[in-house]
Amino acid sequence: MRASWFAGPVMSSLLFPNPIVPVFFVYGLAFFTMGLVVAYEAAAHIADPQMSRAMGWLAFFGLVHGSHEWFEMFIIMGEQQAAVSGSVPLETLRVVALAISFLALCSYGLEMLHRDVSRMGVRWGGVGILLVYGIGTFLIARRFAPNTFDVLHAVDSWTRYSLGIGGGLLAMAGMLDGARDYWQRDSRAVARGWLTTALALGLYGLLGQSAPTPSLLWPATIYNSTVFQATFGFPVQLLRAGFAVIASIGLLLALRALEYERQRLMAYMRDKAQQELERREMLQKELTRHIIAAQEDERARIARELHDQTGQTLTALNYRVAALQAGQPVDRATLDDLRGLAEGSLADLRQLVTDLRPAQLDDLGLVATLHWLADQMNRRFRLGVDVQVEGKRRRLPGEIETVLFRVTQEALSNIARHAGVDEAQVKLVFLPEAVRVEIVDRGMGFDVKHKLDSTLDEGPGAWGVIGMQERALAVGGRFQVISEPGQGTLVSAIIPVAGEDDHG
Repeated sequence: MRASWFAGPVMSSLLFPNPIVPVFFVYGLAFFTMGLVVAYEAAAHIADPQMSRAMGWLAFFGLVHGSHEWFEMFIIMGEQQAAVSGSVPLETLRVVALAISFLALCSYGLEMLHRDVSRMGVRWGGVGILLVYGIGTFLIARRFAPNTFDVLHAVDSWTRYSLGIGGGLLAMAGMLDGARDYWQRDSRAVARGWLTTALALGLYGLLGQSAPTPSLLWPATIYNSTVFQATFGFPVQLLRAGFAVIASIGLLLALRALEYERQRLMAYMRDKAQQELERREMLQKELTRHIIAAQEDERARIARELHDQTGQTLTALNYRVAALQAGQPVDRATLDDLRGLAEGSLADLRQLVTDLRPAQLDDLGLVATLHWLADQMNRRFRLGVDVQVEGKRRRLPGEIETVLFRVTQEALSNIARHAGVDEAQVKLVFLPEAVRVEIVDRGMGFDVKHKLDSTLDEGPGAWGVIGMQERALAVGGRFQVISEPGQGTLVSAIIPVAGEDDHG
């Protein structure tokens, strides 16, 4: 009879005729509770896919193993009440549940060790464990057939030796690795919880599963649960239940500490986000003020240029026309002089209009305008600009072309004024659903963070960089500046656009 597995002194009790029954109940309850808690944490609070996958295996182990212990408890109670040995289907179902639970524990250990080995290594490790277990089970079935109960008892022992001990040690190794990571991150409470659970699962596998049910499989013929109880005075299930309770408590403490740290991190991130929001609001206000001041400066510059160049030319032209009206002789030289004044005035106006917004941008598109801008930078600042265009060229919405042109114009102006080089590169890349512009120089470079931080401190600031960033963000794009002192500068803007159906 199955009740003979648990030899020892019989204690009478109104509630539990066999004292092993409450041990099985606590044993199953500990692992089942651990499975529920881990399943909830994995689904609700763990964002890391690898950790979530590993915790899913641990939750599955806890639920199935806890159910297995309760199932075994009910088998024992049924055998005692009926005074007959267990049925083959029930024993088979129990052994299968035991093997599935331990395979889940092995999978948890392998997933936790995934950070130190390749993903393929984890898969091959799982295949290797399953293959070894399957071959062993097959050989046991052939060796002890046709006695079905001898086969089932031997497979039970083999399951505990191969999967129980192996799964406990793998889980311990994986948890120790996780505890080390949390310890290095100064999460001592989480690390202690992982360490407690790791040691409990390791000892649960090594000590608890090394004393299986008596069977014909060596070494269960020599050392088994009966020998354990005769030696230590209590059933091995009590030892397993103790390790289960310790593992559950350690895991609960670790998950509680992990949740506390997660909430603390979320609070910190909220504070950082609030500070960043306040900073951006202040930056927006300062940028608006700076833009207004820049507009006024630009208007003043235009007014000066109109007065100093176009106004003076028109004044000279007016004097010459007045002289002609007064009867001054008209000769070829006078007419050429008048024509020169008129053409000069027209050229000044065209240049002024072009500076405000080049006509090429509307008429010929972004690519042609960038080549024109490169010629202008060479003529004005002696800055050689190499323009490269990649991808299928096409016209873009006017707002996007304007943003990309202004970003390039501002970046090249900064290079000409501050980089200390005489050449730069512009790369325009047409992607299927976006367009990217990159402006690169190998000049002096600068500390981007320091420059941006000094902007709000009334320092030299980086209003040009901020203006480029705001232009890109306004059309749903992304903007980036990569630079280090002495290492040059990369300015990049990528803006999403419609696909290949754009007109070109």
